Amino acid sequence: MRHPVRRDLPMMRRFSVHKCGLVSMLVLAATATMTEAAPVESTPERPESGRGIVTLPDLRARALKQRPELVVDRTRIAQAEAQESIASAGRMPTIAATLDTSVSPGGQLIELSPGVSGLDGPVLVQGSPTIDQGAAAFEPNVRYGGLIGVDWKIYDFGRTDALLRAARAETGAKKAEAARTKSNLLAAVDAAYLEWLGASERARFERAALDRLHARRRDLEARVQVGALAPSMLLALDAELASAELRVAYADDGIQRIHASVEAAIGQSLEPDARPDPLLLEIAAPDLDPSDANAASDAASRADAAGQMLSAQREALEAHLEAYSRSWRPVLRLSAQAGLRGQATNLFPVYQGSVGLTFPLWDGNQSGSRLALARAQRLEIDARITQHIDARRQAIHESQQTIHRSTKRLALAQTFLERARARLVDAEQRQLEGTASDQDVTSAREQTTRAAVEVLTAQLDRASAILSLDR
Repeated sequence: MRHPVRRDLPMMRRFSVHKCGLVSMLVLAATATMTEAAPVESTPERPESGRGIVTLPDLRARALKQRPELVVDRTRIAQAEAQESIASAGRMPTIAATLDTSVSPGGQLIELSPGVSGLDGPVLVQGSPTIDQGAAAFEPNVRYGGLIGVDWKIYDFGRTDALLRAARAETGAKKAEAARTKSNLLAAVDAAYLEWLGASERARFERAALDRLHARRRDLEARVQVGALAPSMLLALDAELASAELRVAYADDGIQRIHASVEAAIGQSLEPDARPDPLLLEIAAPDLDPSDANAASDAASRADAAGQMLSAQREALEAHLEAYSRSWRPVLRLSAQAGLRGQATNLFPVYQGSVGLTFPLWDGNQSGSRLALARAQRLEIDARITQHIDARRQAIHESQQTIHRSTKRLALAQTFLERARARLVDAEQRQLEGTASDQDVTSAREQTTRAAVEVLTAQLDRASAILSLDR
């Protein structure tokens, strides 16, 4: 909310007329009026050119580029998706081709005539000489073959489906963890940006105060030159000027230090002329009743990034529990293979098929231990979810209260600033007339600066609370 500068404050007309004449006094009075009308800057304004302004959304976008934390999360998601593909492949058959050759003694092929074999054509059978036949028993025979085999888990009574659901839940949990990491990064960016904005606005106050003191000195110096004021009146103002210049130097040093914090938060360097956007101090507050506890509870029930991560982790544990509980179920499996085997120039067809039902009997209690571990982890996750919801409800309630209190403080601080400005104008005018001391003017200036800082503090507290509700 902008407060117009009051330019209608009554000015006392009791001037100590010196030898300079009435014309000189009127000129100096006009100069004093223009100087006194300049208030302490408090309302945030974006520079007209906008050059060098970095908004909070811009800084957030920078913070999410090429951060090691986000790269780690992306690799974890890729690993989880690979595990999901592995679990899904359990539904599919495996097909393998085998080529083999072997050398061994014995197994010579002997042809039987149809009359001996009882078949329509000749038949080849294997025969092996005994060791008492000497070298013939050690004569090598080369055999070769090629087979294609299929192994298919036809049905496992839901074991594969449960493993697949668990893998998908793990992928969801990793994505939720990545969202939580991103939320934490943005929270750090918001905090650094508000600190930067506060330091920048305070530095602006100090520079504006220094400019007003320089203008005031030029006015008093002009009066001294025409004999309207004593030269001693410049001494106190010169001391204030030196103090103001020192405060500006401290403020600039503070901004440089905060630059490093902002750069650490976004993971990259800022431009030399980068400045925060003061319009963030006018951010609109959500329409929430700070006295309504149910509103905080409803907002807390809508999970944030951390809550979504915990919920996804619990879902993954539930899926693993289901998979572990089905590890005792039987598996119906089909195996088949077909191909050719040969010896010398003779080829023989080969095929085989089987269907088997396998019942797990004992695994050393591995499945039972996995079930016990998953149940304990589920209890831990449930407790963490409850704890997180309670903490989030409290944080939301505190943010609502902070918005309410800081908005009220802001209105009071703006009134304080307006009256402090009026007091400063009056004190400076009475100083010229000889009815106010240098200490009165200094006190009025300090009060005006303090009022401007109170306005800024309330604006920063309010903006911080509003941003915390958006996360």
